[in-house]
Parts: sequence; C-alpha cells; structure tokens
Amino acid sequence: MNNIEQIILSVLEANNGCCLDNQEERQLVANKVANVLISQSLEQFANLLGGSVELDNDGQAVIYTGINCHNTFEVL
Repeated sequence: MNNIEQIILSVLEANNGCCLDNQEERQLVANKVANVLISQSLEQFANLLGGSVELDNDGQAVIYTGINCHNTFEVL
C-alpha cells in the first residue's frame, strides 16, 4: 500500500462512524482526506527545503526554511 492509500485508509478508519450514504458525510470525509494530504505534502516540501512546517497564531501553516534572504536580493 502506498502512502496516499495509507492516508486515505487512516482517515476512513478514523471516521468509521460515517456511513457515507449522504452528501454531507461524504463531503466531511473528503475534506478531512484533503486536509491530511495537503498537510503531508507541505511537510515533505519543507523537508526538501531543510525546514519545517509550523502553525501561526491563526492556525495557518507556515514553512520555515532557515534561510535569511534579507540581504540576498538587491534592487537593480
């Protein structure tokens, strides 16, 4: 089983009380799957950059790279 399949399966198992026989429950589970897949993708991207993903005060994901670009870019 690949990582995407494992993520979907874990979300479905965590929401096994949802019977998915109505649009509201299907949308809820689909939203949860999407959120986990996006979070995992951000984590992998941050790892490629040598950084980390953290939440700001509003609960939004921020990728910290540890790279200081303050003096890197010069105005021509």
